Amino acid sequence: MKPQSSSLVSGSLDERIDQLRRALAASWSAETTLYHHFDGAHPTDGQCIPTALVVQDHLGGQILTGEAWFDDGPDDGGVRHYWNQVDEIDVDMTREQFPPDAEMLGGAEIERDALLSNKRISDRYEILADAVRARLVVSD
Repeated sequence: MKPQSSSLVSGSLDERIDQLRRALAASWSAETTLYHHFDGAHPTDGQCIPTALVVQDHLGGQILTGEAWFDDGPDDGGVRHYWNQVDEIDVDMTREQFPPDAEMLGGAEIERDALLSNKRISDRYEILADAVRARLVVSD
């Protein structure tokens, strides 16, 4: 499945990122997180895959995957993470779910179809994509 070709964000890349960041922050929910709970104090937790897909819809670019390594991670190890690269710039809308000193390792491109072949991911993505589109239309 290709990303949506028409976006509701406009302006410079920084302006489009900012518009999209606001719409995403208002759209994350219990229905879009990987986890079985949603903590409004930490809204980015478990949101990286559907968020990366939505970012690609509106900004293009690639989806990257790697590991976030930090001292208090599981078994002092890495946590799988997904983010975007647009015009050779890393765009990570869910970076806040990790401690500030977390190191991102990897950064291999992953195809969107590989992610969307998982029903749970595709369901979460569709819910988030619809919510973001609705917020971007209202903010026009």
